Amino acid sequence: MKKITGLAKVAILIAFVACNTEMNDLAEAQSERVCGCTDNTWLENMIEALAANTTQQAKITRYWYHNETVYLVDSCIGCADAMQILYSCSGEQRCTFGGIAGLNTCPDFAEQATRKKDVWHN
Repeated sequence: MKKITGLAKVAILIAFVACNTEMNDLAEAQSERVCGCTDNTWLENMIEALAANTTQQAKITRYWYHNETVYLVDSCIGCADAMQILYSCSGEQRCTFGGIAGLNTCPDFAEQATRKKDVWHN
């Protein structure tokens, strides 16, 4: 388990270093940091839980959406009726996509989400 925890922390560190690089490239176009997260414990825990499931492929992707950093979690890539959940930087659920009902609670996500960056996948 320590190996998974270490890998999760490395993935998070890489993601946040990438955020700081993106901010430098923005040349002060934004007044806030792109990745203004101060506590990413929820994301580390999510990665550990997804990594522990060796029967399903999963992926976490970071985006910039409605002036905030968000994370799209696909916990079962290729699964019929799987649900993707979009979380805020602090871990609050923002949107849901898919499922048996074909939900899309953020219909403008595809058009408005930018700065796509893969954070983790197994």
